[in-house]
Amino acid sequence: MALAVLALTALARDAAASPTSRLVYVRGAGAESCPDEPEMRRAVATRLGYDPFRPLASTTLTAEVRRENGVFRGRVKLVDDAGVERGARDLESRAADCRDLTTAMALSMSIAIDPLSLMRPIPADPEVVDQPLSPVPVPVPDLPPPGTDDGRQPPPPPPPPLPPGDPLRLSFAIATHIAFGIAPAPSLGIRLSAEVRTTRLSLGLEGRLDLPASAETAEGGRSRTSLSGGTLVPCVRVPLAWACGVLLVARVDAEAVDVTSPRSEGFLFLGAGGRLVTAFPLGQDFSLRLGGDILAHPLPFELTVNGRRIYRSSTVSALAGLGLAWIF
Repeated sequence: MALAVLALTALARDAAASPTSRLVYVRGAGAESCPDEPEMRRAVATRLGYDPFRPLASTTLTAEVRRENGVFRGRVKLVDDAGVERGARDLESRAADCRDLTTAMALSMSIAIDPLSLMRPIPADPEVVDQPLSPVPVPVPDLPPPGTDDGRQPPPPPPPPLPPGDPLRLSFAIATHIAFGIAPAPSLGIRLSAEVRTTRLSLGLEGRLDLPASAETAEGGRSRTSLSGGTLVPCVRVPLAWACGVLLVARVDAEAVDVTSPRSEGFLFLGAGGRLVTAFPLGQDFSLRLGGDILAHPLPFELTVNGRRIYRSSTVSALAGLGLAWIF
């Protein structure tokens, strides 16, 4: 609360000379249970000791509250009579209702309108803020009859509410997959990932493990490989799908078994390519992801025994997977 007060003190400097303002109050999606405009007016008036809202004031105070993914978010913005933004403040609350948020917004609005109110004592009884005020008469100037002109211009329309912001979010995911082209046979695997995301972009880091898979060789015996490594995944997000780049850095353990001279060896394994993913929302915090990778491998590995090649990986691999993501 103290941080919001200090930040909005600077916002309010231009408003200090005129302790009145027009009010534009918007309750967005998910905020229907928040206080309505009359309640917000009363809360600000109680803190100031007077009703500061006038239809012909020289500044406009815009207050918006909405709920996104279980978090109440509020924004207070001050605009002067030339339509220039003089300052703004974003607030949020993770409480079950929006009372904490709107209380903080009422304090921020009162300081923006009249910064000297910060030095006045706060009412001793906190319930005073919740009590309705007696109506405060608002002076209405005499206007000329329609069709006459006395040189006065009508007040400009209030600015439209701002669209919701695009905050950073974090998500974790677990996925299973089947990979082709690396091991001698299709191999099952698992991936764990974490990503930072906005509405349109994301950057993820994955840990990948391909379980051992083996196949018979033409020379007799069997070749078997497994993979462990990490993947960097930047994505561009469009509705219902993502297009991603994939950069794989891994270690492959390969071995020849059921031969007269068993042999095992480890290889550095690199890959680069793309990924397509489709996400299906499961409520607000979870989603089901279905997608696949195509990777090129500039340095395929070879497993040899007694100078004879037992297995050589492909220069191209593919992966198909299904995962569950938790977003918060």
